[in-house]
Amino acid sequence: MKSLIKKTEMFIVMLLLSISYSVGARSENPRKIVQNSVYASLIKSVFAKEVHLISVTKSGKKKHKVYKLWRKRIGKTSLNKTMSRFILPKKIKGQGVLIIESNGEKGNEIRLYLPAYKKVRRIERQMQSGSFMGTAFSHSDLVTHVVSDYTYKYKKLVKCPHSKDIKCHVIGNYPKNEKIQDRRGYHSFFTWIRSDNFMLEKLVGFNNKKEIIKKLDFLEIIPVGKKWFISKIIAKDYKSKRSATYHVKNIDVNQSIDDSVFLESFLKNP
Repeated sequence: MKSLIKKTEMFIVMLLLSISYSVGARSENPRKIVQNSVYASLIKSVFAKEVHLISVTKSGKKKHKVYKLWRKRIGKTSLNKTMSRFILPKKIKGQGVLIIESNGEKGNEIRLYLPAYKKVRRIERQMQSGSFMGTAFSHSDLVTHVVSDYTYKYKKLVKCPHSKDIKCHVIGNYPKNEKIQDRRGYHSFFTWIRSDNFMLEKLVGFNNKKEIIKKLDFLEIIPVGKKWFISKIIAKDYKSKRSATYHVKNIDVNQSIDDSVFLESFLKNP
């Protein structure tokens, strides 16, 4: 009899905990959390003298590229325009990538300059989920998340993967249509967002079979006033078996950057 009473008590406790967790999860606004995450890293401008892009192939072969980066907020939006100019290795010196971010079905405008051919090539929307400079990162992995392009579901509150003393919100992100899905490269993805400063710690992308196709780990952030700048990301692509590291060094923030830097004329004249 005592054993039955004890089991009943344990069942009631577990049921109450489950109800409490469910109510807590419903009370969180996942869209607001994601929006806070975007604005936490929204900086007026960034100039990086060195961005190190290190890729590792399936066979273990490493390639190291270095480029300069200019980024500037577009008006009062949460979008950015970015110019990247490669300086190493020598054979790709002068190569440039211009990204003008946009939301909705229109998507981002991405142009690639190839100095060897003296031509600018446009990266179409359906190709933006493809590899950025032959690495595990896609073009879409390195642009601003557009909150209005997705629906959201709050999953759980857990220990952060890289800040063990901090809790992270786990949020499900679901593209609103196929065009956005094609551009982003994921059928859906989960994000781990810190509860203290709303910075991203991890992203896991899935295909339509709910299989993991990519993981991004956000390992370093730099305080910029009341904002934050992500300076180091590691990507693992499960389809190509490649990995890559994106590491920004020597940055100047919130300095004046002329809009001419983000024109095709600058792209073609390194």
